[in-house]
Amino acid sequence: MSDRVAHPLLISLANIYMNTQVKSSSNSFMLTALLAVRKFLDKNKGLHGVLGDCVIHQWLDIVLKALKEATVHGIMLLDPMRQSDYCFTQLASYIVDTREVMMLACVGGKTSAVTMGMYKQFGDCFHYECRTASTTLAQIYLHGFFCEARKLHWNGVFEAFLWDWVVTDPSHLFRPETLHVLDKKILDHDTKWVMFAVGELEIDLHFSVLQAVTSFWDFAEGISKVKEVTGCCQRDIQHSIVAVSADAARHGVLVERL
Repeated sequence: MSDRVAHPLLISLANIYMNTQVKSSSNSFMLTALLAVRKFLDKNKGLHGVLGDCVIHQWLDIVLKALKEATVHGIMLLDPMRQSDYCFTQLASYIVDTREVMMLACVGGKTSAVTMGMYKQFGDCFHYECRTASTTLAQIYLHGFFCEARKLHWNGVFEAFLWDWVVTDPSHLFRPETLHVLDKKILDHDTKWVMFAVGELEIDLHFSVLQAVTSFWDFAEGISKVKEVTGCCQRDIQHSIVAVSADAARHGVLVERL
């Protein structure tokens, strides 16, 4: 079951430079498919997440089948000069937030999507083995489903869409990028630490009295109740939160946390 809400799947052949902020840059991406938001009738709520992840991988496998075949056999495409070139459509990068990266890499919570390390090892100086398609595929077929999946820090997907796409490994595919890795991380973690240390009312007051500046987000009601924000809003909070809370936070909070 699903409602009328869907997640768009966009695809692009071009790279966009970070300093490019024009409306025409959106034309570099093409809407490939709309993935419906899933709902399940099974009474076991714990299975809904696993079933939803499996459905997403099946949908992506169907939508991207032609690109996978072109990666192996090649396809003739026209370049900007209208010349025919023999091309191989390798998947270069997949841009999603951290939660979706883990789902696509078939790993469970508190586990790295690009290496074989888990959260207890994140602070180590040791360089852990890269997570590859062959390693995860071997774990899927050699072990049982739910119980063994938990032991392997695997999310339960048994038909991952990436594994028959040639030269496609999570360690090379999911690259860190500013919006989902840095800006969102600061909003989800560092900002909450500061609000806890300073107090929501105090931090809202400090942001609300900031002088309005052109091209800067206006936080007239503060930031504690902000839910859905854009990347620009996250960036502006990141730029101001240290200075705004410097005098209000207890000694050592900003040094230890930010």
